[in-house]
Parts: sequence; C-alpha cells; structure tokens
Amino acid sequence: LFISNIDLIERKINDSTAIINIRCKDFRNIQLMISEVAKATDAFESIEKLMKINEDNPDKHHAFYYNPNFEITEDGWKSFNLESEYARLTAGSRDFRVLDANKGFKICSSYPELCLVPSSINERVITKSAGFRYLGRFPVISYIHHPKKAVLMRSSQPLSGPHDNRCREDEKLINAAVFDRKRCYIVDTRSANYAASIKSKGGGIEPSCYYPQWRRIHRVIENYNSLKDSLIKLVEATSDFDCSSSTWLSRVSNSSWLNHVRSVLSTAYFVVSYLCDEGATVLVHGSDGMDATLQITSLAQIMIDRDCRTIRGFQALIEREWLLGGHPFSSRCSKICNTQDPAVSPVFLLFLDCVWQIQQQNPCFFEFNEEFLRVLGHRAYSSEFGTFLYDTHARRHQAKLPKKTCSLWSYINQSGVIKDFVNPSYEMRKQIIYPSIIPHCIKLWLSMYCPWLRINEIEKKKVATLQDINDANLILKQRKEALQ
Repeated sequence: LFISNIDLIERKINDSTAIINIRCKDFRNIQLMISEVAKATDAFESIEKLMKINEDNPDKHHAFYYNPNFEITEDGWKSFNLESEYARLTAGSRDFRVLDANKGFKICSSYPELCLVPSSINERVITKSAGFRYLGRFPVISYIHHPKKAVLMRSSQPLSGPHDNRCREDEKLINAAVFDRKRCYIVDTRSANYAASIKSKGGGIEPSCYYPQWRRIHRVIENYNSLKDSLIKLVEATSDFDCSSSTWLSRVSNSSWLNHVRSVLSTAYFVVSYLCDEGATVLVHGSDGMDATLQITSLAQIMIDRDCRTIRGFQALIEREWLLGGHPFSSRCSKICNTQDPAVSPVFLLFLDCVWQIQQQNPCFFEFNEEFLRVLGHRAYSSEFGTFLYDTHARRHQAKLPKKTCSLWSYINQSGVIKDFVNPSYEMRKQIIYPSIIPHCIKLWLSMYCPWLRINEIEKKKVATLQDINDANLILKQRKEALQ
C-alpha cells in the first residue's frame, strides 16, 4: 500500500486495543487491530507524518524513487507523438496545420507547444485569441469528422465581460473551422444564468452579434465541487453494510452520482449528433475548459473514432486531451473525498465511469476491458509512475519527468501485462456509437466503487473463459484449413 493511496486515516482506542482504519483512494477500507496502544499510536503518527510529507512535497513523490521491477521494452514517454497524432487526425487534409505558436508555453501554460488549427490561422491570430480567452486557452481542434467535414473544437470561456467585448481574431479562428457555410454550435457546459452572471466578473459568452453563424446550446454539467459532494455521498452509501437494500438503493440514488454520469453522456451524445448527423462544427467550453469540456470532447471521439476504442488509441486520447489538454491531475486527484480543498474533484473518474457505461452497452466495440479502466482510475490517484504527476504538461516538462520517472504506459504495454486488459469479445467496428442515456440503462460501477464485492475477480474469470473459447476456435479453424 502506497502512502499516496491513503485518503484518510482514523483511530479508535478501547481499553487495551487500538483500531486504525485506513480509507484508500481505490475505495478499499483497511483495518489494523493492534493490541498495544502505544505501538498503535506510534504507527498512526508515523503514517500521518508520511502522508503530510507526500502531500506537501510533490517533488518527493514515490515516482522519483521507484526502480521498475520489470524490463522496460518500450519507453512509454516516447510511445505517444503529438505530431503523428495530429497527422492521423488531419488524414492529409490541407485545410489544417500544426503550429508551434505556444513554443516555450509562452501563450498558454496549460496547452502543449504544438497546436492543431485551420490552415488559414497564423500565430498573431492565436495570440490575440488567447488574450480574449480565460487562462489563454484559445480554441484548438480536438477532432475532425472527415465524412461530413465537421470539426470539434474546445477552449475556455471568452472574456467578453459586461460590455460584450469583441475579438475579431477569435471570431476568425473559430470561423476558419467552418466549411460549406453550415450552422455551427457552441456547447456551453454552464447554465445560461451562470454564464450570464459571470460577465460581471469579466467572463461570459460569445456575443451573438459577433458570432451570428454560431448557435449557443447550454448543456448544464455540474461544476467540480458538486461532483466531489456527490462522490462523498456515494462512498458513504456503498460503505454502509448495516442498512437495508431499499435504504442502500435510496442513498445511492440520492448521491446523484449516476445523474452526473447521465448528464455528461447525454451532452457527448448530442455533440456527436451535431458532428455526424448535421455535419456541423462544434466548439465546447465551460469556464476554464479543463474539466467538463475534456470529458465531452473525449467521449465524443470514443463514440465516433474506433481508434480511440483500442488500448493504445485510448492511451493516445488520454495523452492528447487530458495530459496535454491541461487537466490539473495533481490538484483534482490529490484526494478522493476526505478534504476541504476546493480544487479536488473526481472529474477524471467520472469520465472513466462514462466510458465504462458505453463499454457495458457495446462490449464488442472496445479492445480493452473494464480492468484497464480501473487501473487508469487507480493510477491517476496513486502511482509509482510519473504519468499523472503535476497539473500541466509545462510543469512535467520543467520537472524532466521522462528522465526521472517511469511512464505508466511502459508498464501497461508489456506483452505480459497488456494481455490482461484485452477484451476477448472485441471486434473492430467502424460504426458510430450512440449509447442509451435513458435512466435505467445507467448503472453503478460496482467493481470500482465496491471493490470488496470482488466483482473484478469474477470478471477476470469470465474474460479468461472467453479467451479459452477464442483460442479453441482458432485451433479448430487451423485444423479445418489444414484438412481442406
């Protein structure tokens, strides 16, 4: 058990026995019963001190001292190449190009140095647009749906303010991604009232008079503070072993966690319909574009692009949209529930839950199984690897993580490890996935939130059985071909 995996430590002292209760970030609860109170006190205080050192000194994280106990056959830090990924997205189209306008992270500290933009856009336009967007997060291209020539973009909110300030370069940037004069959509993950109220503080929305081609759609996704409160209630409900079944179900429902899952899935569903059915270009943003925005753009790509449903394709998606896209992993994932830190929120966990929902409804469309998703969720919160350290790519670059730590992908992509994450029912299908978003189709991810049920072990046995069947079928097929 890594110290970084401890979410909360508590102790209870009876007459001659002490109980230390450890709540972990992977939703396990561990109890230590120590007969000598003095020894229990020493153990409790030692763990507390180690936790504080780990929390207060990210540069002393275990990842910097970890010596891999496996042979690194593939350097995970080099597995993903942003230029190659952009080349895959553009598919040779001359309508788009890669710019190094953010070289040295001079324009936006939470973006990568390279960005994908329409070919008519230059560095001056990007710089001006960045000045008009919160935290400099100017509109960038996340995905291109070539059959309809529709573009998926993301950004942060515009700084239009109470006087509806204008930025012609920002207008030019997003309009350059529109083809055939089709109507476009701005999907705002905030409520209309909140988006309007934030104008008094300098934020706001794109004024319709300057963006006449764009129709604004408000698809409300609760902010990250609401997510944390919801997860706290869910954990409390699932950890109560004494309540009745009806009470348990009621408490899970009242946590509203599944409502959050459905809200994110439904928004991604509509974005996919805009892109693929209408052929419309879509810009997604909320306030800072680091949380709900990334959930939506990532899920949309999973629904559309079969490559994102492979193991390596999903890794590339995490790198491009989340790690390079500026999701603050260290801030959001420093704790699960037990903290007053307003920056903590299970945003990435909610995204993985949404992927799991799609996977459960379409099991043959995914190369990876749910164990792969569980591992990613656990490693984001506690890991001996450097992949999810720090809040931005700029900070990881500054810390020289590729030289000082081992990548999670180096571990996962080993031939002896990756086989445990393969879905034996996988078939490479090109179809676009439209998941069901009706309430009774949204399920609680028991193997993640209730690990003591050991559902993951049952799942592993099921996967092993399916693999044996596939192997047997392959042998029969080879024998048939030999006889023929």
